Parts: sequence; C-alpha cells; structure tokens
Amino acid sequence: MGSQVLVRWARSLPGQLPKQRTAPDEAPSAAKRFSARDPRLVGGLLAAAWVLPVITHLLHIDAVLIVVIVYLTGGLVRMGGTVLDRLMVTLGLLAGTAMAAGIPFSFWPFGLNPIAVGGTALTVLLAIGVTLRRRPRWPRRVLGSDLPLLAAFGIASAVAYGPLWFQNAGHRLAFAALTGDRTRHFSLFDSIHRLGGYTYLMQGKARGVVDPGMLAVYPPGQHFTYALLDIFVTSHTDPGSPTAELMRYEVYTCLGYGFFVLCVAWGARWVAGPALAGWRRTFIVAAIASFLSTGVMTTSIWCGWDPQIFGMGLLALITACALRPPSSGRLHIVLMAALTVAICLTYELFAPFAALIVVVSAVLYRKRWLPHWKLAVGAAIVAIPVSLSEVLSAKQSGLQSSQAALAIGFTVPMTQQSLAIIGLLSVVGFATHAARRRPTALAALASTAFCGAAVLAFWAYQTTTIHTTSYYFQKAVQAWVIIALVGIGTAGHLLRRPKLPGRGVVGAAIGCVAILAGFVATDSFYYGPLKFSYLKMKPGRHTTWARVWGSGEHIFPSDRNAMDTLLSRGLLGDGVPTLTVWQDHTLENINLSLVMATLNHDDGSISPQIYQLNEAPNLGATADAGWTADQDKSVTALEGVLAQSSTPLRVIVGNSTLADKLDQWKAQHPDSGLKDVLLIPNLGN
Repeated sequence: MGSQVLVRWARSLPGQLPKQRTAPDEAPSAAKRFSARDPRLVGGLLAAAWVLPVITHLLHIDAVLIVVIVYLTGGLVRMGGTVLDRLMVTLGLLAGTAMAAGIPFSFWPFGLNPIAVGGTALTVLLAIGVTLRRRPRWPRRVLGSDLPLLAAFGIASAVAYGPLWFQNAGHRLAFAALTGDRTRHFSLFDSIHRLGGYTYLMQGKARGVVDPGMLAVYPPGQHFTYALLDIFVTSHTDPGSPTAELMRYEVYTCLGYGFFVLCVAWGARWVAGPALAGWRRTFIVAAIASFLSTGVMTTSIWCGWDPQIFGMGLLALITACALRPPSSGRLHIVLMAALTVAICLTYELFAPFAALIVVVSAVLYRKRWLPHWKLAVGAAIVAIPVSLSEVLSAKQSGLQSSQAALAIGFTVPMTQQSLAIIGLLSVVGFATHAARRRPTALAALASTAFCGAAVLAFWAYQTTTIHTTSYYFQKAVQAWVIIALVGIGTAGHLLRRPKLPGRGVVGAAIGCVAILAGFVATDSFYYGPLKFSYLKMKPGRHTTWARVWGSGEHIFPSDRNAMDTLLSRGLLGDGVPTLTVWQDHTLENINLSLVMATLNHDDGSISPQIYQLNEAPNLGATADAGWTADQDKSVTALEGVLAQSSTPLRVIVGNSTLADKLDQWKAQHPDSGLKDVLLIPNLGN
C-alpha cells in the first residue's frame, strides 16, 4: 500500500509526468486565431453577415437564412449531445429571442424585412462567437429514438391537416377559417406580416385592420413567429393573395401542432436522460407521441387554439430544460429567460406555470447559476419588462384579468381516467431509492406537484366565484398534463427488464415492437365503423379523436359550400367591405362576414357592423318560404346597422325577398352605408 502511494507521488513530481497526448496542429492555430480576434477575419465575417442576406433576398431564397441562423446558433450552444437534442434547445432559444427582438423591430424603419432581420441576427451571432471565442460546432451523434420523434412530428402535422387532404380549394379555405377564433388569429398574423411588428405597439396603424379583440389584449408571440417565418419562406413582406396567405397560415398551424407533440415527447426523453436507453426510451417516446397525436389534445386543432398549441410546445421545452438544465450556468440563465419571454408573449395563462418551474430549477440547481448572478440580474432586467409588455398594454386597453379568467367557452375536457394515469405515472418513478436521489427526478416531482397545486387553486377560485369551472380551467389542466408528461420520463427506469439488444437489426426490430407497444398502450388505434356522439362530444370505443377530425364527417365548416361559391366568383379578398346575410342563424352570418373582412384587411374598420348582425336573425335563404313580422324587425335592425356605418358596405344575401327590401331601402337612403346588394340565390345551400 505504501509503495503504491510512493509511486503515485513520484509520478507527480516534475520530470516524472507521463507523456501527454497533444491535440492536432490545427486546434492550437484555430484557438490562437480566435483568441487574437483578428480584425481582418472579424471584418470579413461581418461583411458576409450582410452580403449573404442580400444575395438570398435577390434570389428569393431567404429561407436559406433560417438554416444558417439555426446552424450558427446551435453551433454556439453547448447543450445536448445529439443532433436532435441540440436542435430542440436551439429552436427554443431562437423562439424566445425572436419574440423579444420583435419589440425593437416594431420601432425601427425596416419592419421585418428579411435583409435587415437576417443581417442583424448574423451580426449578433458573430459578436457572440467572437466574445466567447467559440466556433460553431454541432454534435454528430444520433439515437434510434430520433426516428419515432421525427415521425411523431410528421404524423401529428398530418393529423392536424386532417380533412383538408381531400377537399377542393373552397372547402380547404373554409376548414382553414373553421372558427371565429381561427379567423381572428389569422387577422393578427396578417397584420403583423404587413405592418412589420407587434400590433399592440403600433395600434394607430393596426386599428383599422385587426379585430378590436386582438389589437392590444391578445398575446401575439405565436402570430409574430409564424409571420416572420412566412416572410423568410416567401421572401416578401407583402403576403400577396389573401386566400393563399390563409392556406399558408393553415400549414403553419398544422406544423405547429407537430412541433408541440415533438417538444413534449422529446422533453420526456431529455428529462429521462442517458439512464433510459434502448427499447425503454423508444417506448416512452412512442406512447407520449401517440397519445398527443390521436387523443383529446387534437380537439385544440379544430377549436382554433393556435397560440395555445404553440404555447404548450414552449411549455414542454422550458420544463425539459429546467428539470435537466445544461451544465453551464450562463446557458441555464439565458434559456430560462428566453423561454419565459416566449411563453408570456404566446399564451400568458401558462406564465404562472413557467414561473413555478423556473423557481424549482433555480433552487435545485442554484450552485450552477449563482456564480453568474450578475448575468441572472441582467437577464431578469431585460426579460421581465419584455414579458409583461403585452400585459401592460392590455391593461391600458381595459382588459380585466379576473373577468377574463372566468370566461365561459367551449372546450373538451381531459377524461378522469387519463388524468389519473398521468398523475400516477408522474409519481411512480419515486418507487426506488435511486430515483429519489436524482435531482432531475426531484425537480420533476416538485414541478408537477406545485403546478398541480396551482391548478387546484384555480379550481377553488372559479368554483367559489361562479360555482363551476370554465374555459380557462380546462386549459390550465392541459398545461399541467404537459408538465407531467415531460416529467414522466423519470419513471422509465422502472422498465428495467428484460434487457434487450439496442443496436443492429435486432435492436431495430425491438425498437419497432416498442413503438407498437406504445401505440397500443395509449389506445391510439381504431378499427371498425366511426362512432361519435356530437351531443355528448365523445368518440365511441376504438374511435380516436384524430379519426373524428380527419373524417370531415362530424367536425366541418357549415359555410364550406358558401366559401366555394364566393371563391369561384372572385369575391374573397377582392377589397370590398362586405357583410354576408345567408343563414337564419346569426352566428353563421357573423363568421362568414368576419372571414371576408379578414381577407379584405378591414376587420378593424367594420367589426362593429359585423357583430351587430346578431340583431338580425332569420334572414337566410329559408325566408323566401314566407315573410313574418319578426323578419321585418330583423330587416329594420339590419337597415339600422347600414345607416350608422361610416364605411360603404356591400351586402351579400341569399334570398330575393331580402335583396328587394334592401334595394328599396337604398333607393330611399342614397347616402347610407349601403353601397351595393349582391344576390346569390341559396348561397351555401
């Protein structure tokens, strides 16, 4: 024993050290080159940072800049040992920084011009690389479970597109504008696209374009992200044809659902860590992805909850990065700040959950970031005002948060069985002592518990105030489900046996079996005839929600034939302010008028007239069967709307009796807001 100590001591003496392996010759030269910060090199890279956006814009391939920015950003990040891990972290970081940058972009004279935005982004990345003396470097490692993750993204996106696959152009447009919520979200997307920034920061320019309910009181982060993406994809700040723009937005929302599913399934894998490998990792990924791609969460697609979907993806990312943060305290701070900004500007209901998760991460991993407390203070000084900017604007515009939290609306709740299973899996991982010692598992349990307590507090508030639960409570439950699903990865170690090969042909075959097992375990398959009760809003046994949506038989736009007719006549997006009165039910008239106003970019100007159509029921095509006194009252109400309109309006009607009455009234009131009456017999019927 003593001789071994002496030998070790002797080897540590000067001149007795073992020969060290040296790095290749090019590594020292590269380090020296970057440490010197050669002005010629920096100047050349700076010039390239602006020349490249000019070239791509002239060639109409600005989308190439997205790839370059993602590559450079991910190359400077040091988190994630696989390509997909690094990519997911990079996307989350870019989403937050892009939304934060949207504030200065709203004030500078260039708007969202791809040359200005791309050049600025590349310049900032160059400055970061020079400051950190770091060259872009990506890992090369891939995992077998990357395949089901990428497949989940594609499948979930395809499910979201659902019934649109086999529709004609008019019907696809109707599905793309299925609900009033979806139409208003598209209006906000279109306005940001055209104006070049956040509407709540340029209300004077946007007031006539955006629906008043979206102008300053709705978080625009998701809309801004999609608009910025569309500008780089199309290489134009002018979106062009409004109908084509609407279909592109529909594609982005479908990809957004795929992104959400990918974030949750990847988050569970990331939190599980390297301890969960082989078929177990594949099983966890497949089970979560199958549940989200086919289950009740898909109802958010046809409900038009685009920001919530994108926000749930961001919530999954911040949960994963907080429960298992990077070893670098600086990157930990920056990630939490960026993702917090992204969540607050996308869907502020999730902000309290994000705050709880960040606090849990900050406490459990305090030794990593406390040495960088100055950076943490600086990040908070920037992130907090940016995160609250839209909320403060909404408050100034009259938003009452307490009343909004109690709003009543339609939603499909999670089943009690699903909640019980997810809750059980979120704590069962602590059945072993080894799991309780892992900080990742402890962080997952604490986050799930605290966020669950927040949901219960919200339940108590609603039941005490309005004696029931409403719209936003179910959304809060869905947020908790996302957090719990990400933390479920910590329970994967319970799947220890049997130990099977993880590589080669046999490993691939076992992985396929694990995918099928995850698919079956979540009851994500269907067979036999489609069974669905619209009254109970519940699919039958072995009929998934994805099948209900994809069939187009039960969830579909009632105005699809009307949209097809209007498109064939060139009336969609023709620039003429229009009201449509084609159905007895006023909501149908409002929704179709809202679609036409959005495509004409005048929703903000005529939204009062649109919503006043609620006072004029029973004026659809069926009115030709006989005219009643109640219908006379509705005509009088409609004439009152037209008399008060400062914007000349075209009114499209579906029955000749109403058309004749409006023509007579126009002749008697030539200076009214009625510009023209267009009769399309039996519109949409």
